[in-house]
Amino acid sequence: MALVRLAKTLGHRGKVFYAAPVFHTHDVLYRLTARQELVKNSNFAPIHRLNGHERWLYSKPGASGVGHSEPEKIDEPNFLDQLNDLETMSIEFDNRRNETTLEDLRFVALAIQSSARETSWSSPISREYLRRTEALSAVEHEPYELQAAKLFMQIVTFCQLFGVQWHVVSSEQDNF
Repeated sequence: MALVRLAKTLGHRGKVFYAAPVFHTHDVLYRLTARQELVKNSNFAPIHRLNGHERWLYSKPGASGVGHSEPEKIDEPNFLDQLNDLETMSIEFDNRRNETTLEDLRFVALAIQSSARETSWSSPISREYLRRTEALSAVEHEPYELQAAKLFMQIVTFCQLFGVQWHVVSSEQDNF
């Protein structure tokens, strides 16, 4: 539920997926990792399409499968194509504004906080996230570096508690 809320809050500025391998042995995992073919051999279900489903059934790489309890066939564009679309939208959005890395971190952290607050009544993980990050968001008017570190820690705490990975997609022209 928290991931569904996060996906809605991020909107076109981010994508949230449920990722699962289309293999089951460590041997295949290590072989695909060494060949850098792990993504091509995994299934990426967009979280917004899983809303209302308790299970996801898939048999091939990509973003196709069946959402259950109420069966619904779901066919989405390939994961890498969606990442490319996200990068294109990001570049177009960045050309219309001059947002700093701090503002980007703040946007993601606030989206996560909002999702956690909305689901805290039913999610012990959301409640724990809010408890852990409460102290991080209390002080205002701090140096840029401290603000950025605190926002980054809020995002990392979310990723650890929910068992998700956060990847930043940016264009090659970005300088950090």
